[in-house]
Amino acid sequence: MSEGEYQGRVVIKKEIFPGTVLRSAGLQDIPQLMRLEGSVEDVSGLHKWNIQRWLYEVNTNYVWLIEQGLEVVYVIGFIHNKEKAEIDVIKLTAGPTGKPFTSKLIQHGAQVVMGMGVTRIRGRCAEHLLDFYGKLGFVQVGIIPNYFGLNTPAYSIERIL
Repeated sequence: MSEGEYQGRVVIKKEIFPGTVLRSAGLQDIPQLMRLEGSVEDVSGLHKWNIQRWLYEVNTNYVWLIEQGLEVVYVIGFIHNKEKAEIDVIKLTAGPTGKPFTSKLIQHGAQVVMGMGVTRIRGRCAEHLLDFYGKLGFVQVGIIPNYFGLNTPAYSIERIL
């Protein structure tokens, strides 16, 4: 794994399978991130970002992606709160070939964020994903009414590292 720092943020690049790399996103990745967003069907709980939002997040927060060959198949965006020693996952999008990577991302990404002093990962999910995240060590800590639309709550989840 190669790690470094750029503008005060940890930069990651790690092969997680042969030909499959977890790495930090850069401005050069914006077109691929937009294509990934466009390739995903509209589902409850998925908020697609426009180009301005991607530019902001890549420049301001953390955006990591998984690529196979030269194709971006998965992306996660998060905010690192150093004072609370936690990250808050604000974006998770997987294309059809990227869907099975969530557990790999948590496995490899947790090692990196622990090195950043993180002790807690926070996020939100739809009800049908609670069991999945439970198997990855997350627990439900709250409910946000109407988060994904009228009468469609989000479930606040967290994992202590």
